[in-house]
Amino acid sequence: MYKINFSHNYNKFPDTIKEWIQHYGTRPYREPETKLIEVLTGSTEDLSQDFKAYDTKYTNEYPNYGPYGGAYELPRGKILILLLLTEGRMFQYPSLWTTIRRYTIAKEIYYRSIRGQVVHITRKDLAGPEYIGTKQENGGR
Repeated sequence: MYKINFSHNYNKFPDTIKEWIQHYGTRPYREPETKLIEVLTGSTEDLSQDFKAYDTKYTNEYPNYGPYGGAYELPRGKILILLLLTEGRMFQYPSLWTTIRRYTIAKEIYYRSIRGQVVHITRKDLAGPEYIGTKQENGGR
């Protein structure tokens, strides 16, 4: 399965992804199906402040420290914007969401080659040995 790695619990994550990450490795939770439906190119400078805020805000929970929030620092210049579609809970619509990735030709080729495919969403600190591969395989930022 293809993978897209995240370094934080982003506020933009659909509820089904948030629940799966919160209960990672426990039953009856299973990873909701997420498809990469499109790859767009753009420039960080052309994005609105609202879109940047939506895409980069996160809140992490750390034992003994409580919640910690911040915003991921976006790369400057050319970027890839991935459109993802994650299934909803029973009787709910799927969620459309995005992630911005640093642009390289190799990443553009890779992501375009897996459009329409189901991708595994993981956080680096939760990834077990079965999910750890090369940076390109994991869609690292």
